[in-house]
Amino acid sequence: MKPLDQTMLETEDGCIFTSIGNIHPVGKSIGLIVYIPWKEALQTIPHIKKTDIKGRSYGKISPVWHFTSREAYFDCLKQYSHYIHEDAFFGKVTAIPDAAIIQAYPPQRNINRELEGILEEACVCLGIPKEATGITGSPLFTEKNGNDVDITIYGRKHVQKAVERIRELTKISQHQFMRYGRVHQKLFRLGDHVIDIFPLYSQEDTLPFPQEIEYQGPALVQGEIAEEFDAAFTPSTYLLNDGRLLISYQMGHKLLLRKGDKVEVHAHRIYFPEIGQEAFLIRLGDPWEDPTLEKRFQK
Repeated sequence: MKPLDQTMLETEDGCIFTSIGNIHPVGKSIGLIVYIPWKEALQTIPHIKKTDIKGRSYGKISPVWHFTSREAYFDCLKQYSHYIHEDAFFGKVTAIPDAAIIQAYPPQRNINRELEGILEEACVCLGIPKEATGITGSPLFTEKNGNDVDITIYGRKHVQKAVERIRELTKISQHQFMRYGRVHQKLFRLGDHVIDIFPLYSQEDTLPFPQEIEYQGPALVQGEIAEEFDAAFTPSTYLLNDGRLLISYQMGHKLLLRKGDKVEVHAHRIYFPEIGQEAFLIRLGDPWEDPTLEKRFQK
């Protein structure tokens, strides 16, 4: 069975990977390699931290993807170049062949007592049932609690409630988390921890677009947001004022755009043959680019 969004995967050569989204090439899972076995050369690279997992030393390389550059991330993977995948739909990314997976770790609730307490408190703040959530990320392997706690939320109705509550919480200074010079709409502070939400579709949800997609080529998107349609999910989905969807796999685009925002961003034109509609796609492997005109993030 294909691993779903935010499933952590352990590979036969010691890499630890997280799957992103529910659309994947045949026989592979698309996402980011989070940890690789430690090499002394990694200590000279900014943003990489050494950590011990199950008695073995690892370097956490996923921050390099977000805060340095895509190429710096791939430079860390010279020994693991067999995991580099490139195609028209995803761009240049990492992908784990099904045959290389030795164990999969889906989000779960019962990890340790401290995380269980944090999850319960977060659910009260967000106004959602604990049964609709789980913990993902590094604690699945390290069994350690960092300052960031990654919480999965299942189901569109629960996600919409959580997003409404985060927007209220982040009006209060003690809950605000600053990133790129602005209060982030996906993360909030809870005591000594930062809660990061990872919305996931439930089996009852209808996906916002068909999975059969034809790639048509690069495009410059210029328009206005008509609706924040499933903006919290992976990929984020927005409706433009011309009736076409803007679909983005970029982490920094989650919940970024609001109704009425003007956008200008490089993307790719795609086509859904099942419904005969065109849309725009910002790929996971594309360089990060702020799509807004009047409120640019300073990276």
